[in-house]
Amino acid sequence: MSVVVREAELSDAHGVARVEIEAWRDTYPTLLPSTHLVGGLDMARRTVFWRHRLSSRSALGTVVVAVDARRPIVGYATWGPCRVDTLASGGQLFELYLLPDHQGRGLGRRLCAAVGERLLDSGVSSMCVEVLEGNPNRFFYEAIGGRLAARGGTPSREPSCRPSSTPGITWNSWSVNGPGNGLSVTPAQRARLHAP
Repeated sequence: MSVVVREAELSDAHGVARVEIEAWRDTYPTLLPSTHLVGGLDMARRTVFWRHRLSSRSALGTVVVAVDARRPIVGYATWGPCRVDTLASGGQLFELYLLPDHQGRGLGRRLCAAVGERLLDSGVSSMCVEVLEGNPNRFFYEAIGGRLAARGGTPSREPSCRPSSTPGITWNSWSVNGPGNGLSVTPAQRARLHAP
């Protein structure tokens, strides 16, 4: 399977919406109300949301997608400046989602590394992520070098469907080209990140 990680484009809106819906339904059935997961995640509305977001100048360069020949968009990640006052970090990974059948193949690590690379290119050398309390994917972030930096508090963007407590995980001063808290990218991987 050849998967390319690249900047998101406006034409990716439907694929990103599909990944978001499938990943949320797979990841959060015990953490979020079923009314939200079933009725609140409407493909047409989420596609419109993503089309608007990807056409916004503020979203330029803040969304990457993982693209595979079989199913065009199989994952995505979003980031920006850290919005969590209690976490000392320059950047924040807001979202990292993969289709369930593409998890466990290293794509999450590649998407996270692509975000880290872009943050480093903009002069930011630390990153945090908020994870819903009880989300088993928290251990993914710890496995790639993140450390639990805070527990509790309120998510930076708290939709009414989210629990009010989120652990914060951070990476401090890591390197994209060398060993750095488990989130390192080799020159060959860096070339693949930029492959057409």
